[in-house]
Amino acid sequence: QHQHHQHQHHQQYQQQQQLRAQKIAANKSGPAPRSPQQSAFVFACSRQTQDECIDLMLFGGTKTLINDKRRAVGNIQFGTPLFLLNMQTDTVFGPFFAESGMAFNHDPSAWGSRTVRGQKESAYPCQVCVDISEWEAEGSPDVQFRKSDPINRALRATKGGGWVNEQIHRALVTQLGVEFPPYE
Repeated sequence: QHQHHQHQHHQQYQQQQQLRAQKIAANKSGPAPRSPQQSAFVFACSRQTQDECIDLMLFGGTKTLINDKRRAVGNIQFGTPLFLLNMQTDTVFGPFFAESGMAFNHDPSAWGSRTVRGQKESAYPCQVCVDISEWEAEGSPDVQFRKSDPINRALRATKGGGWVNEQIHRALVTQLGVEFPPYE
């Protein structure tokens, strides 16, 4: 029974991967969704925001994120692998995939909002729409790291929004018990 259930999940997962590969191929005009140096993008959350990130299928960062050249958020494309790090519990959730590039204030009411110059603005307005279907098909994996774990240190160094390289990305998917997504 359990194995059958896992097999079904795996089929769903492979179908999702194929669909994503087709969409990326159809969108070849844009930059590649990732590179070995920028293999996956990590967003941060807290106990307070974690569930809302998943429920809204939206990850976000502070206002400074979108203009920070070092963080290269402009390289997030449809198909970019994403992870969500709870900075309070050192727990990582994933794999997720970007459904869009980063947009400013896509959902003004996400994670609490304030009024800025007469406009409603999210507390974390640098936002990426997220495909959670593969994560759900894999059984919603997460892994909690010890503070001292080198993978965790690399993840925490993204400080609320940043890229990790392929080596960290591969180590992370191994810990989560999922496959490393092939390069399209």
